[in-house]
Amino acid sequence: RVSDFSVSIAEGYIPPRMAPNFSHQRGYPVFNHYAPLAYYVTAGLHFAGMGIPYALKVSFFVAVLTAGMGMWLFMKNHVTEEGALVSGLVYATSAYMGTEIFVRGNLAEVWFLAVFPLALWSIDRYVRLKTFNALALMIVCGACVLLAHNVLSLVGFAIILLYGITYRNALVIAGILTSISLAGSYLFPSLLELSQTHAQSIALQTAYTNHFLCVRQIWNSPI
Repeated sequence: RVSDFSVSIAEGYIPPRMAPNFSHQRGYPVFNHYAPLAYYVTAGLHFAGMGIPYALKVSFFVAVLTAGMGMWLFMKNHVTEEGALVSGLVYATSAYMGTEIFVRGNLAEVWFLAVFPLALWSIDRYVRLKTFNALALMIVCGACVLLAHNVLSLVGFAIILLYGITYRNALVIAGILTSISLAGSYLFPSLLELSQTHAQSIALQTAYTNHFLCVRQIWNSPI
């Protein structure tokens, strides 16, 4: 996916919609229905000169660092400095993070975990500073959450909206809602064209219990 995403960008298709080499080189609209944030980051690393396997590893690493830093920044506003540091370390090194990287190889979920606390922090920052730059950052962070993962983004964005409502500030709520339009190039085609795919019927065939892990799979993926 990262390879075809990079090819589409190099050919001038922005935002990418088709994976040109999928379906026996006939193309497939993968990027209409998969949240693209992780692909943008990893493709950017690829364009910077990294091979795709190395870019994937660096993307995972940067996401983990971003997750820890984001949680530290967010918690600094609510607990002591020491508590915030522990929160960031625990969040970035949690068993769930290890499972996403080493067992499932789910780059999108790891990037969701990375940007989610940053979005919460950006709300606190805007309420504290009330500047245009802080408002813009809050909107961008909200859009990143929406672009990070198909399912978790919807849950995470709802939490972000509820958190923003607690401040009872009209500009906070307006800024969070503006994030939807900023992520619209992915959200609207994904929702409007979903009925033209078999995604929903395939998802219903998946047994949820097949996704439970053994203890030895936490932070490890045995062959």
